Amino acid sequence: MHRPTVFILATTCALAVVTHAHADCAEGARYDTGVASNTVTIGLANTSRVCPDTSGMLRQNETTGEIDLLASYCGMGPDGESAYVDECVAPGTYRYGLAVPYSCTEGGCGGVEMFAEITVASALGTCTRAATDPGPTITNDAPPWGTGPSPAGGKNCGGGCACDTATASVASMNTFALFVGIAVVLTARKRRRA
Repeated sequence: MHRPTVFILATTCALAVVTHAHADCAEGARYDTGVASNTVTIGLANTSRVCPDTSGMLRQNETTGEIDLLASYCGMGPDGESAYVDECVAPGTYRYGLAVPYSCTEGGCGGVEMFAEITVASALGTCTRAATDPGPTITNDAPPWGTGPSPAGGKNCGGGCACDTATASVASMNTFALFVGIAVVLTARKRRRA
């Protein structure tokens, strides 16, 4: 078999094997978080909402159940997005989320996050907040995700940008490439015999 024919056949087989390709669909609104010692950063990623959000950012202590409203102390998130900065956080596990959660208009493919779960492991020790950060205040507001021990971390928005259709389209192109490759190989064989 000639080298060009082998190359075409190998390429065709490789394309045919890729049957479950993923389309590059838009990601839904989410929380982009970071922890540095006792400072937590909660970025508002893939959304038009910014810090300070009119609804406010809530923090729920998973052990005590206490709900706090963060101060409107803002900075940059891990990926450069607008973010809340929560300084001097005691060790523990917390849920952070907007008091009015992301809506499905910000859902991208699939859904949006209701909250982000963060664990702070560093001992608090002596911690001083920035002069412009008054710190959180206790609130009686129930978080939109509820107060139970296992709330849903996100809201399903039902597909958004039709990722499945795009994946089927990629699979169809692979099938088309397979038939073109077979036709090229058969044509090359006929020419050699003639």
